[in-house]
Amino acid sequence: MMVLFPLSASALAEDPPDEKQECSEDDLNCDVVVVTASRTEATQMRADATAPIQVIDRAHIEARGATTLDEALRGLPGVQVTQSHGGAGLSLQGLDANQTLVLIDGRPMAGRVEGTVDLSRIPVADIERIEIMPGPASALYGSEALGGVINIVMRHHRDVPEVEAAAKVGSRRLNDARLSFSGEVGPVSGGISANRSAQDGWDHDLSDEATTGDAVLAWGGRAWTRISPAPAVAVEADGDYQQRDSRGVEISGAGAVFDVRTLQETADAGLGGKVLLGGNSLLRAQLSGAYWRQQYLENQRGSELQDSYEETEDRRIFGNLAWQWFPVRHWVVAGVDFSQEHLDSARLAEGSADRSRVALYAQDDWKIVDSSIVLAISPGGRLDYDTQFGLHGTPHLALRVDPVPSLSLRVTGGQGFRAPEFKELYLAFDHSAYGYELHGNPQLKPERSTGATLDLQWTLAESLQFRGQGWWNEVSNLISPTLTAEGSSSNAAQYQYANIGAAVTRGAMGGVAWIRPGPLAASLDYTFTDARNREDDVLLDGRAPHRVAGSLLYRPLAVLELGGTVEWNSKRPFTLDGTTTWSPGYTWVDAQIAWTFHTGMVVETGAHNLLNARDDDYLGLAPRTFYIGLRTNGSLLREKP
Repeated sequence: MMVLFPLSASALAEDPPDEKQECSEDDLNCDVVVVTASRTEATQMRADATAPIQVIDRAHIEARGATTLDEALRGLPGVQVTQSHGGAGLSLQGLDANQTLVLIDGRPMAGRVEGTVDLSRIPVADIERIEIMPGPASALYGSEALGGVINIVMRHHRDVPEVEAAAKVGSRRLNDARLSFSGEVGPVSGGISANRSAQDGWDHDLSDEATTGDAVLAWGGRAWTRISPAPAVAVEADGDYQQRDSRGVEISGAGAVFDVRTLQETADAGLGGKVLLGGNSLLRAQLSGAYWRQQYLENQRGSELQDSYEETEDRRIFGNLAWQWFPVRHWVVAGVDFSQEHLDSARLAEGSADRSRVALYAQDDWKIVDSSIVLAISPGGRLDYDTQFGLHGTPHLALRVDPVPSLSLRVTGGQGFRAPEFKELYLAFDHSAYGYELHGNPQLKPERSTGATLDLQWTLAESLQFRGQGWWNEVSNLISPTLTAEGSSSNAAQYQYANIGAAVTRGAMGGVAWIRPGPLAASLDYTFTDARNREDDVLLDGRAPHRVAGSLLYRPLAVLELGGTVEWNSKRPFTLDGTTTWSPGYTWVDAQIAWTFHTGMVVETGAHNLLNARDDDYLGLAPRTFYIGLRTNGSLLREKP
């Protein structure tokens, strides 16, 4: 295990070569560059991070046959993809999807629905790798990082010309295509890409006109550039636009049939620069803007009486200025964040709302002992000022001990928080026709958590790896609707959001992986999760207490690759009005075969949800999907050595 000290000018001008590292997410020792654990731009390897972190690289995204981010994450150890009205979310350590922070290149995303960033609206076409850090991380990243952080690192620098293309067709009229160009001319590098995907919806119940899953058409494009006028200076810019159009049919309790359409648009742009100050420090500035718009239309068949249209716009500005210092044995970062958000929605009492936030943060990864025995400690903290609730501080401490080179023990502890959403603060939702009204509460306090994670990695002969992880999170000030006035025959029941709950999530994960060398890589992990309300000791909704995840990648020939993942989830509790119902357990299997028939050309075929697992009442799992496709690996324009 090594750390690269000091930072060099060449490390600033050029990103580390990450595009073709076929490093398994199961292999902690693989030299994958990470940024999430320390929030720095320098070359830190995953094995040297003080906090535990999981990395899914480009090769494994392609091996999964994934089209969207939720498909790429399904079946990973310790990661649970959830499904709700807000879309596909991510749960870490038994906490809600709205308590997991989702970043793109370190920038927060706009457009949460019911607290969830819908991962299915994020195409994988331009993703270089995915970094997942479990446990409270608000000391570095602020609000929403109670359960952890997922950072989506996009593809940027390429020092050789590349053309990448892929096309895929499959069940339910699936058609997916992407195309990208990138390269470098002198001090300027950059690229442009486009993606499009469409698939029909599905219906598991043909007895009525309602559909189970929506038909989806998604498309978008992205452009990026980097200018390095001097070895110690770099300026970066990028822009992205994505549109997702989903359509389905719903039936109300009274039997009315509605054609439902949801159109989401996301635009994101960023500008950043970094300057090397001497031989071992770096100054970085970043400014970005994000725009999310959702139009929701319900069109009643045969009548206009219950037609409805809702439009929501979320605008965010995010800025960061950070100083990074890398003396021998230290990895220091200190910075300031600024964000401003504006939301327009007819469901808000005033029709719109604004908030601003500024924060100071600092962290030091200190390698106390650096020899055959490694001892490192990482203290850090953050102070946020939010115009909605004032000051909020979050500390963090991590310890890493490697008693021998093959064994790593990491202990992390800290606090996290989630600021109340605009909906929870200012909602005015009149649903009197259904017997209730729901209102926001401007006096809400942030949800808070205190948690600890213990992570163990033990590698034998660089081939067999045992890993274990345990965690405990205490959560307070949980925000939930509470009844403030009983309903009657003439008046609707009144509900208001309040800080009324406390919860605990605890669990353990253990597994084994065959990581290298040779043509075979495999893993098997078991996760136990106990998440319950502290008030009445009732299990929290939607968490599977038991989960098994496995993966297999086999290359019997240099040109042939067989891959697959399996995920078994036990039944899950859902409680309503004091009555708990358990959804059935299910097994999800993905499989793929890829054959490189020409230099840079790969034909692939496979299936998602091979066993056709179903859960129509709670999870809305998509049915079995077969596909076949053709892709390049970017080497068509490269010069042969």
